[in-house]
Formats: sequence, structure tokens, C-alpha cells
Amino acid sequence: MVVTLLTTVLSSPATTSANSTTPIAHEMLEKYDFPRAILPKGVKGYTLGPNGSFVVYLSGDCSIHVNNVQIIYNSSISGKIQNRRIHDLKGVGVNLFFLWIFVDQVDRIDNQIQFHSNWHSKSVSKSFLVSQFTNSPVCERAFTMSMQYV
Repeated sequence: MVVTLLTTVLSSPATTSANSTTPIAHEMLEKYDFPRAILPKGVKGYTLGPNGSFVVYLSGDCSIHVNNVQIIYNSSISGKIQNRRIHDLKGVGVNLFFLWIFVDQVDRIDNQIQFHSNWHSKSVSKSFLVSQFTNSPVCERAFTMSMQYV
């Protein structure tokens, strides 16, 4: 019986995104009208709740560069997603003017992606063209960034 069970498990094909009904994280972004490449390559998995709450898992802290701006991702990114808006975001930062700004909201407005932060009671944002997120970049290892929210 154990041999039969092992033979059945080992001979069964692995489930991949091609034959799975669950879309990968990048495909899920497109369902909310975001470009798939706002997430880097290397996503290990994600969870998505019925209210739009999500957690995305990367292999580690890493960063990408978009239009000469560094965006850093923690190994775990969480928030809530709805059409053209991600809010209550944790685990993403943008380097602006030699300062790290922790992003708490991302909006798609027409052909732009806007990263927002409320930093010391001031609203700060950085806009990118959607076309700058056509291909998911390889996420480079980044220094460990302690995303402390106070």
C-alpha cells in the first residue's frame, strides 16, 4: 500500500501555472489593471483574501531600478488591492533624493503608476509611466532594509 501511494505521488505531474486555475502573482496584478512588472521576477508565492488583502513572498529582500530610481522590496509584501489601487502597503520602499520613502499606496492613473507615501505628515509621491513596467526585472540582492512602521 505504501509502495502504491509513493508510486502514484511520484508519477503524478507537478502542477504548474500553465495548467493551474490559480493565476501567478504577476497575472493577478493584471486582473486589477496593474502592469505585471511592478513585481520583480522571483516571486515564490502569494495569498489573496476575498477582501483584496494579500501577501506576496519573494526569495529575499531585493531591489530594482526604474528610470534611475531604486525600488526596494522586502521578502514579504502585504496590502490590499482593488482595481487600479493598492493601499495599506507594507514592504516596499523608493529612494528619492537620498532618502528612503516607505510606500503605502500605489495607484494607476491613466498611463502612470504613482507610488505614494505619507512621510512625516506630508504626502510624497513618485510617478512612472506604465510602459516602464513592461518586463519584470530581475530583483538584485539588496541590503536588509528594516521596514519599521511607527
